[in-house]
Amino acid sequence: KSQYDYIGLDCFKNNFDFVLAFAVVHEVRDQNAFFKEIYMGLTEGGRMLISEPKGHVSKEGFDSSIDLAKSLGFIEVCKPKIKGNYSVLLERMDDLIIN
Repeated sequence: KSQYDYIGLDCFKNNFDFVLAFAVVHEVRDQNAFFKEIYMGLTEGGRMLISEPKGHVSKEGFDSSIDLAKSLGFIEVCKPKIKGNYSVLLERMDDLIIN
């Protein structure tokens, strides 16, 4: 599990076109803070691929994480098929102010 409530992306606002979170979201203690930091680090239209192992994460747990990300401003682009994983491609649409 992650030891911190942030990943330190404050200085990278609007800097990334793509973020890969492969088998990591379920390890993050504060997913709300994690998704906010990623959202702010992405450029408008930037994308994030999340893939979580079915052996460690339930479908309900995965869906809950994705619902949280969507509530912060991400939209779902598609659900790519990655063997043995639940996966989704999300996109940042605009420069929303996240509380």
